[in-house]
Parts: sequence; C-alpha cells; structure tokens
Amino acid sequence: MFGPNAVPEFHHRSEVHRYLMEDVIQLLKERCGVPKFYEIYFLSGSGTFGLEAVIKSLACSAYTNIPNPEDTRYRFTNRLKQLLTTYTKLLSVSEADIIVYCQYETGCSEYIQDDAFEGDVAIVDCVSAFPYYSIPEGAYIWVTVSGKQLGTAPGLVIVGIDPAAWECVIETSIQAPKFSCLNLWMYRDYWQRKLQTPFTSSISILQQLRNNLQEFNLGVFRHKINIRRRMVQQIIPSSALVGTGPVVTFKPKIFSEREAKAYGFYYSQEMAQIFLWSGTDGEFLIMLQQLKNKLIKE
Repeated sequence: MFGPNAVPEFHHRSEVHRYLMEDVIQLLKERCGVPKFYEIYFLSGSGTFGLEAVIKSLACSAYTNIPNPEDTRYRFTNRLKQLLTTYTKLLSVSEADIIVYCQYETGCSEYIQDDAFEGDVAIVDCVSAFPYYSIPEGAYIWVTVSGKQLGTAPGLVIVGIDPAAWECVIETSIQAPKFSCLNLWMYRDYWQRKLQTPFTSSISILQQLRNNLQEFNLGVFRHKINIRRRMVQQIIPSSALVGTGPVVTFKPKIFSEREAKAYGFYYSQEMAQIFLWSGTDGEFLIMLQQLKNKLIKE
C-alpha cells in the first residue's frame, strides 16, 4: 500500500504489467504481420533512442547506405551514420557485412526494397514504415514506435530481434550485464529471468497500444493509405510529387508556410508533407476540399 507507486498494484514489476506486455506482443504478431520468431522488447523513449540502443549494443561494426550525404532528404539515414560514428562502429561497404538502414525515408518518401542488400545482415529503422510496409524479410533487428502508424501516444519503442542475432550481432556477457538503458542484453536478461523490464516502462502507452491493436486490421489500414494517396494525386500536379508510400511529399512552392500550417501539413524549406495515417476520414476530406479549392482558384 505504501510503496513508491501511486497505483501500487500496477507497476513494471507486477504480473498485470507482464500480462499487458504479453498481450501487446501477441497482438503485434497477429494484427501487424510480425513473424512469430521475433523476440519483442519495449523501451521508453523515441525511435532515435531505440536505434541508439541497438547500435550501442552491437558487438561488431556496420555500414549504412547514403545515396548522397549532403542531401537533407535522407536525414534519418544520416542519423544512423551519426550514431554509428558516435560509437565508432561505422565501416565502409567493403569492410562490413552488416547494414543499418532506414526502410522508409520520409524526407523524400522513398522506400528501400527488402532485397537491396541481399546477403548482408540487416538492422532496420522501421519507425515510419511499419506496419504499412512489412518487416523486411531476413532482418536481424528492427525498430519502430508507438506514436506513428500504430496510432498511440509517442514515447514507446518497439524492438524486434531475431534470436540468432544474440549469437553474432549483439554484445552479450555471461556475467551481469553492464547497467545501461541502452543495453539490449539487460532487457532480454530481465525478461528471461523475471518476465519484467529492467526499467519503468510506459505503461499507459502500452495500455493504449493494446486497445488500438485489438481493433486494428492491417488490410483495411493499408487500403486507407492507398486510397488517400490516390485522392491527393488527383489534386496535386504529378510534377510536384516525390516518392511513394504513406507519406505524400511535394514541393513547398505550391503553398506558403502559413497555408501549409493551416492545412495541418508538415512544412520545411525543402518540402511539405501529408502523413496519410493521421487524422480522421472526415478531417482528411475537409483538408482535401480546401486544397482543391485553392488550386482551382490558381
């Protein structure tokens, strides 16, 4: 009754919390097409935090694909390169057979094909790709988050790990793991020995995620994204559109920054974007009509 938590019967050491995590893991595999063999771990933080945990935990070095390091559209791939550099684990393509890459670069709406690095061990940033795009076949480790396509509050990282990765990719020890929120081995160790997380998890987000996944239909979700993209493509000139997938990227000269913000778009000097998983259908149709009216007047 007089423990550290305001709700004493529900904390990350309780059975209720364990059942909650087990439910979410099962639902991710059943509703989002995650292959059953993956171990799933939950970290509190952003997608970048989760990717840093993965890279810090690597037992070996890796390379990443950057079509053009100066191209600001590939900022998430560049972020992976920065993390590999921070932990002195960056090698060239010819020196490593482990690739760390971003499956869907939202900066240019570019999808990287699953077989682009055939033969190399893949560690994949699926933060803005999942579950519209499936987990790449053969990925050893992948990372996504609660706050994008899965439709819950941000703050929860989901890390999927092929059991084989523990033998050849991730730093492990038969001794007590080094104490760090970025040490993936600690998460596995606590789960295997205690069915717990080593640190306090984002319990309210896990609850919301479970509720959302119970109602989630992957086929319906993908169909909605495809329909919305086609509707936007009927209004915005094709010459202004870039890329494919669940984020519509177009040249910002079509809109002023004030107009883009009024429509609820993401806006920068290089681009404006519509994240097709966001908003209700009613809100999307209203935005689309406003957009159509503006372009007709011009």
